Amino acid sequence: MKSERSCQQSGFRPTVSGLFYMSPQVRITFMVVRCLAAALAFYATARQPYNFYIFTRWMVFLTCCWGLWLCRERIWPSFAPGYVVVGLLFNPLLPFHFQRATWHNLDIAAGIVLLISLAFHRTTPAARP
Repeated sequence: MKSERSCQQSGFRPTVSGLFYMSPQVRITFMVVRCLAAALAFYATARQPYNFYIFTRWMVFLTCCWGLWLCRERIWPSFAPGYVVVGLLFNPLLPFHFQRATWHNLDIAAGIVLLISLAFHRTTPAARP
């Protein structure tokens, strides 16, 4: 039960569904950041300056890192594998270099993954213990 105590001390409580309850400020901020990262990924499908692509890489990567941190108590079943795949592809520290057409598809896929992830961190008020 040590993990439950550490979760409660950090502001996260396990819910009936197995997902962790986040404080409203963290939940809303994380939702906004994921929407912003998804929007940047979708916007990156158009021709942009190189610095925009670097900024998008960092934004998507850091969003996935934050999502992994929030999933740290329960890796499976959660959205952690999706964050790992997207985070590795958009890793700015050891970047992958693909052709423009490949990045176009990866940007769309990353945007979709980040938007789908919005459903996995939502808890209903009835599910709270």
